[in-house]
Amino acid sequence: MLVRDAMLPNPLLVSPTTTILDFVNRVLDSNQTAAVVIDDKGALCGLVSVHDVFQAILPHYVSMEDRLAAVIHEGYFEERATAFKSMTVADLMVTEVDCISPDDAVIKAVGLFVRTKRKTLPVIKDGQFIGTITRRSLLRKVTTSDPVL
Repeated sequence: MLVRDAMLPNPLLVSPTTTILDFVNRVLDSNQTAAVVIDDKGALCGLVSVHDVFQAILPHYVSMEDRLAAVIHEGYFEERATAFKSMTVADLMVTEVDCISPDDAVIKAVGLFVRTKRKTLPVIKDGQFIGTITRRSLLRKVTTSDPVL
């Protein structure tokens, strides 16, 4: 099976100027946890995910030691989340993104998912973004394509 066979039909796309609040609302309205960041010319700029949002909220010291979360006051998460109204995708997006070709075997995508711990990979053909493949879209395709499963 090739990557093209397991691509999402409607990937979540945002621009660098999209607010984080708008990105979060789009995630909540979709079945996806990441969006490809595309500029006004359709060029790939990066990737932003719910993980990136949570990472921005979580103080560094808590990510090192879970017990330290106890020192944060109860309303901390909500206070930090209010910043989403003014923060943009450009503030949080990852710009060094592993991409894959539609002509690659899906096992290459599986390897990238495992190595990068990302759930979404942009698919690039001839230097142009053409779609995404996700862990879920790949599993869905594999389990629905094989009558043995």
